[in-house]
Amino acid sequence: MKPLFLATPQLLIFGALIAVSAAKDCCTSCERSVKELNQQLGRCLIDLSERKIDLKTQKVCNSTWSNSSCANSLLAVSNALDLCLSSLCGSEQKPARVNLTIKVAPCKGGETNAAYSVALANIRGRKLKVMSSIGQMSGNWEKEYSTFLEINGDLEDFTHVMINYTSKNGFMPGQITVVSQDTNLIFNQPFLSFPSCCSQGDQFKWLTIAYRNDPACTAYIGDNELFAFYSTTGLEGLLNLADFNNMKSGNAQKFHRLCDDCAP
Repeated sequence: MKPLFLATPQLLIFGALIAVSAAKDCCTSCERSVKELNQQLGRCLIDLSERKIDLKTQKVCNSTWSNSSCANSLLAVSNALDLCLSSLCGSEQKPARVNLTIKVAPCKGGETNAAYSVALANIRGRKLKVMSSIGQMSGNWEKEYSTFLEINGDLEDFTHVMINYTSKNGFMPGQITVVSQDTNLIFNQPFLSFPSCCSQGDQFKWLTIAYRNDPACTAYIGDNELFAFYSTTGLEGLLNLADFNNMKSGNAQKFHRLCDDCAP
């Protein structure tokens, strides 16, 4: 797993800079301002690291930091935050295009006539960090679907494929492949019970908003929208619309268990 915070020399310099304590006679309002700006700077530096953006620097006269008073501490962290935000705003990169292909599993009834949407997601600690653009798939009983997505950052940073499905017709995605100019990612879902795909764990790999053998799952989805998340080893978990919106808002969200769509 890649480290969340990249300890580059530039960031270490600023880390040392903002760690300077305010003088003992510093007023409370100044200390509070230093603390608040310091927190903003920390979040900004983490954002820079996740996006792999270099921090801009500027030459500063040594005498500027010779006094460790609260006022100079406030000036130091303000300048550092300004540089960090400037680095973020000045580094807008053109999104890269990747091709995502879904092969339908050779299960009886595995195709669907319902349109659905797909995206790439970076999920860490049950929090949604980054999403790609949304791609649309047509349904139409196809055996294979392809679409282009736009991503910011490196393809290998994405941990999951998300499928947003809204039909009662059972659908069985198989292998999902994502290809960029220089990287391939494969989200492979194995099957053990062809052609029914209704035993040995395969019964939990179907997508639908009305699970025939799992009324609790159907109640959780609420006859609405299903969000299915695939890791490189297959379907990992599901979310309903409310829980997905919570995840998009930055809240940690535990996946719902997988659901059984095979008639008893």
